[in-house]
Amino acid sequence: MSFNPKSVLWFAAVASILCFSPFAPSQEEIEGLNRSIQLKDDEVYGDGDKVYWNEKEELVILEGNAFIRYQNVELSADKIWFDFRENLIRARGNVNLRIDEEQTFSQELIFDVKSKVGKVLDGVAYSPPWFYSGRRIYKVSEKESLVEGGRITSCSLKHPHFWFEASRIIVKVDQELIAKHVILKIGGVPMLYLPVYRRDLRKEKRARVIVKLGMDSYQGYFMHVIYPLKRSKRIHAALFYEYTSRRGMGEGFEANYNVNDVRLRDIFIKLPKDASRIEAKKAEDRAKEVLDRLRGDYDRFHLKRIFIRYDITEADIENAKEKAERIREEAISKKTNFSKLAGQYSDDMSTKYMGGDLGYLIKGEGKLSPEVEKIVFSLKPGEISDVIRVEDGFEIYKVEDILERYGLHEVRVRRIRVEIRPSEERMKSAQARAKEAHKELEEGKPFDEVARRFSQLHPDMGWVGLNEMDSRIRYRIRRLKRGGWTDPIQLDDGVYIFKLIEREPTPTFEELARQFSEGKEAERGGDLGYRGGWELSREVRRVAYATTAREPGMVLDEGDVSRVIRARDGFHIIKLEDRRFFSGRIFLFTGDIYSYGRKKTYKTGRRWDFMFNHRQIISTPWDSRWDQRGLILLAKASLGRRSLIGGYGTPSSELRTMASLTWTTLLGERFAREVRSRLLARLTLDKTFELVEGERSYAVQELPELYLSWSGGKMYNLPLFKQINDALKEAVNRIKSERFPILTLPTLDNT
Repeated sequence: MSFNPKSVLWFAAVASILCFSPFAPSQEEIEGLNRSIQLKDDEVYGDGDKVYWNEKEELVILEGNAFIRYQNVELSADKIWFDFRENLIRARGNVNLRIDEEQTFSQELIFDVKSKVGKVLDGVAYSPPWFYSGRRIYKVSEKESLVEGGRITSCSLKHPHFWFEASRIIVKVDQELIAKHVILKIGGVPMLYLPVYRRDLRKEKRARVIVKLGMDSYQGYFMHVIYPLKRSKRIHAALFYEYTSRRGMGEGFEANYNVNDVRLRDIFIKLPKDASRIEAKKAEDRAKEVLDRLRGDYDRFHLKRIFIRYDITEADIENAKEKAERIREEAISKKTNFSKLAGQYSDDMSTKYMGGDLGYLIKGEGKLSPEVEKIVFSLKPGEISDVIRVEDGFEIYKVEDILERYGLHEVRVRRIRVEIRPSEERMKSAQARAKEAHKELEEGKPFDEVARRFSQLHPDMGWVGLNEMDSRIRYRIRRLKRGGWTDPIQLDDGVYIFKLIEREPTPTFEELARQFSEGKEAERGGDLGYRGGWELSREVRRVAYATTAREPGMVLDEGDVSRVIRARDGFHIIKLEDRRFFSGRIFLFTGDIYSYGRKKTYKTGRRWDFMFNHRQIISTPWDSRWDQRGLILLAKASLGRRSLIGGYGTPSSELRTMASLTWTTLLGERFAREVRSRLLARLTLDKTFELVEGERSYAVQELPELYLSWSGGKMYNLPLFKQINDALKEAVNRIKSERFPILTLPTLDNT
């Protein structure tokens, strides 16, 4: 295809613009153009200190800091010619061509923007991780380059200390690199010749066989060949072979493993893409609700009640209204601080000690009734509302601040609430009747019978969610056993006695995951299985693997549930089901034994070596990451055999084994100085077997060792030592005198 000039984005001059086009842009359009502007597939952006446009020839010339961008191609140079008719670009002087991650630098370039084919003279190109240069570089296709008479290196220095020279180099971006007639030069000195060299450039591709060649004074010339069997985050295993001119040859197997996994269940609340603040808040509130359900805050209870109402008179209502009017008058006329008045007079216990602060509110959130919300959002900053009658009292509002952000209108509000209270006599009368009813219940009379005589509401409440109850009674309801009842509870409208008939069990994590989670694991009850740290998001990993925190509950032990975790894609609640940590090394080798000389060496025998190291944290019921309490197993075993020839020694075989169990814990501040003290106990077993051919083998057994350590502790707070220390301090006080001030006794405080 050829370009239609009218489908091309304007060419804007940075310093001055010479634009000969029938569709010249306006000044506003020019100011909106820049090198990072979003382009459509058929649009081109270009700029320069000078821009010449030949409409007849369909040619653009850019001079001075010239730049062109089309699709994934970016080109900068001192001067650029762009022929729209032939789809050709020619550039000269400080040329830099970028196609995706591949960059080419030269003094001259010819390039076809349609086919992505071109030619570079005396250029240098970079395609991670290789730098290559040559007399001529041809762009054969968008993803393939051909270099003639070039050299290649992975060193980023201007004058690299090593490089490969080749007659021809083919580079296929993200696929492979092939070079013919290759000479390795180090410091300019030829070191190695290869007729052909190939390197896989796929990012996830690893070498199947690793070969190392070299020479040193001890091994002489050497060659190491490694054949990887397994390469992953948890295990690296490989077979290897080595040959040396002075130490013979050998082969073996080596494996290193490191498993540090957690088994999690996850409840995931998805955050919509490009979510607004309100959408994010709704998602967070939903996640918090799920966490509250896990904690039992939404459990449902079948209750019965005895209710004795406080009698409210018109005089009580008038008294509350007059009190509210006086508070408002004091806030306006005396200009008394509103938050101070809220702390002094407000009956809203949830905000009283915060100066009545309700925070920033958004219209329609539902935190205020529609009638009150209409009044509050009509106020200006610093303005105080009239006294507003609500169901159980009177309220006064003040708008502290109005914030406009993210397209939302937010209002910061303070509130003073004055409740309508009955007279003292009527309250005492209701309390006395409630005590009488409670006494009859304690005497064994049926609850329904007592309720019929005392209660002013129907006794059967049906099923009620804990979240629907007054916060002042939730704790008592939770503690009730089936068939039990509470003591008389005084609330704003009267005195209650509740009886628990039945309660629904708190939902399990698995049940809530199936009900609320939006993750793929919801059907499995949120079970993620065992995951390594690299398989989790950064925010989840930080909580799941936390080992220290400022306070208990911030690190997870088995069975614990996290707080709500905010991540980029949404909100997570995780439950730690299990941990597994073990690491170690397995090594097997057989090889020649040579003399220790540097120049003349000779073979003296053969060796076989086997080594096994293992470390594991063993889960126990008393594990605690906050107290850093855990049991650690360390096991080692090594088997060595030496078979000597020619009378150079006696063959030998030895098996060494060692195992230790270490238990550690942090003690409380009571037994520590400045930081919590640590208690450590370790049991060690060690045994060596001498295996002699044709003779009776024997073993060397070291006695089991038990090691105890207590660091950072205060011994004088232990029960026995505390008594000793108290006696020493009493003796010190007795012998103190002004005549002999230096006469004293040591105590455990200063020893």
